[in-house]
Amino acid sequence: MYGRRWKIWRYTVYALIGIGLLSVFSQKPGGILFPLLLVGIIYFLYKRPPRWLMRLVYPSRPHSSRRPQPLSGKRTAKGRPHLRVIKGKGSKNPGEKTTKTSTH
Repeated sequence: MYGRRWKIWRYTVYALIGIGLLSVFSQKPGGILFPLLLVGIIYFLYKRPPRWLMRLVYPSRPHSSRRPQPLSGKRTAKGRPHLRVIKGKGSKNPGEKTTKTSTH
């Protein structure tokens, strides 16, 4: 999509950003480590929230078990899918061939 010139500029910008981050890290490591640690903890808690935190956030919702419940042999009318047959344009009998007739 872009020419070779744009690729060179993109890599140059990435290199300058990397050099700047290394410079800040060498002068003040806490300036980068603290925000990275904070973002990492928030991401971890978002992906794998502990149970005590779930109880604080959703106190009225009961916790479901991790195992799915076994299905009973019969489905109730409420659990069945609602299907409807739609008439097509084909023949009424599956063995019957349709022929085109013209009425000129």
